[in-house]
Amino acid sequence: MANKVYTDFQDEQTIASVLRQGLQVPGAPKWTVLRLALARSLRLPSPPDAALDRRESTVGGGEYALEQMTGEGKPNDENYTDVLRAMLSLHHDVDLFADDDAFVRYLQRHVRRGLREFRTSWMESHDFHNYLLHDILGDTSPTVTAKAADEGERLLRALAEIGVPAEIVERFDGPRLTRFHVRLRDTNDHGVLTRGLEKLAFALGLGEAGVFLSVTREPKIAGLDVPRPPELWQTAGYVALANWLNESATTSSLPVFLGQSVTGKPFAFDLATAPHLLLGGTTGSGKSVALHALLLSLIGSRTAAQLRLLLIDPKRVELAPYAALPHTDGGEVL
Repeated sequence: MANKVYTDFQDEQTIASVLRQGLQVPGAPKWTVLRLALARSLRLPSPPDAALDRRESTVGGGEYALEQMTGEGKPNDENYTDVLRAMLSLHHDVDLFADDDAFVRYLQRHVRRGLREFRTSWMESHDFHNYLLHDILGDTSPTVTAKAADEGERLLRALAEIGVPAEIVERFDGPRLTRFHVRLRDTNDHGVLTRGLEKLAFALGLGEAGVFLSVTREPKIAGLDVPRPPELWQTAGYVALANWLNESATTSSLPVFLGQSVTGKPFAFDLATAPHLLLGGTTGSGKSVALHALLLSLIGSRTAAQLRLLLIDPKRVELAPYAALPHTDGGEVL
């Protein structure tokens, strides 16, 4: 059984550079950099290349046991092996709890790809901590660029074209749309706006994606939800989950974080207040993603001593990666 992750000479040079120049702790354990490299690789949407299974030469390379990489064999609060198995199983759509060799193989691919990313995208003269903040903890989705920032001006021009002069008083950038609060000149303009939503969408070039009118509680303020193009969508990544766990997890018995609302606010609730929960939607609408978000937020906020999961999956496919987690009752998915 494979139980070690191997690196080559270039990888070792990168590790030394990060410890010396980046983290400025040359005496720190090398696995510190390996774990950062793993996190960097997992931020990339594509799978790592199988060529990373091989080393051009063993000269100058290194080898790292799972105890160093994942905390294998250590106490629960230091052992991330099962969590990493679950993450990589979901990432690659394979059951890595049933295949130790494949788990180590994928682990090595991600670690070595992450080290390669450090070599190609970070310069020793640049602040490594800022690099980590942006490339590991930052959002991988496109930020609101100048094109998105210009949405406001385009909206005002389009409103003027349909005969509704207005002023933007506030905007909320959600994952896939921008909500504008606009102040209307008088109450009669509200009727013109309601009847002109289709023309407004046409003026903005939204195609079949329309503009939606939302209700506000402020006088003469209308809410307009304007969809953004796919290249400007943003995802609720690990940072949003981590912030929510730090700020809100202690206030709920069974905290669940499902993502963000249309305006970018955390969408969370206490599962203890919902004795029954039904996830519905069409094929491809995200039911499985929501289920995994629910389970991961529970696992991330509660230890195995605090939380026991009884999982039933008739096909034993979707939930299979969770079987070996200490939280799962009986160590199996029924």
